[in-house]
Amino acid sequence: MLVIDFNNKKRDMKKLFFILALICCVSAANAQDTIYVREVTKVNYLQHDIAFSFGDGLVLSGFDLYDSFGSYSFAYHYGMKRWLSFGGYVNYTPVREYNYHWDDYYYYNDYRTTFISHYLSLNVSLRFTYLNIPNMMLYSGVSLGFGQVFSKENKMRMFPSGQMTFIGFSFGKKFYIGGEVGFGTKGIFNTNIGYRF
Repeated sequence: MLVIDFNNKKRDMKKLFFILALICCVSAANAQDTIYVREVTKVNYLQHDIAFSFGDGLVLSGFDLYDSFGSYSFAYHYGMKRWLSFGGYVNYTPVREYNYHWDDYYYYNDYRTTFISHYLSLNVSLRFTYLNIPNMMLYSGVSLGFGQVFSKENKMRMFPSGQMTFIGFSFGKKFYIGGEVGFGTKGIFNTNIGYRF
């Protein structure tokens, strides 16, 4: 127990300065620990993710590679938790389509005209991550939205859009490459490149 003798002012003042200095050092150490914990939490859970992806576009083309020109998407996701991200993406898929011209009895392929339909959609998505380590990620996801088709033959029409991602993966910490297997307006197989910050 520290006893302060007020009869000796110089000695008591030294003791007081020593106690105050000790309290300041302990407080500074605790503050540094608190800042470090907050920084780690920010990196682990407040994560931004932007990505560009290219898919096969097979679903909208009727599973015909000849009529598909691929599917192109730009996406953004925000990591609300380590295992859950919310975001959305814009998707563009051009598809070759045909307009058949009938005669009185039947039609031939020679009687058809070819045109390109442009499918443009806006989707919101949820992504569920079940492996999240610095240089690798495994996830699944679901998205829903709506789109507009632009073409000369069919003019403009609305359509529902969406994508079910059965499994997705990425390699890299900030800059990354990856792929997805799913079903929807983006197609079945997708590759992507992105950046996290």
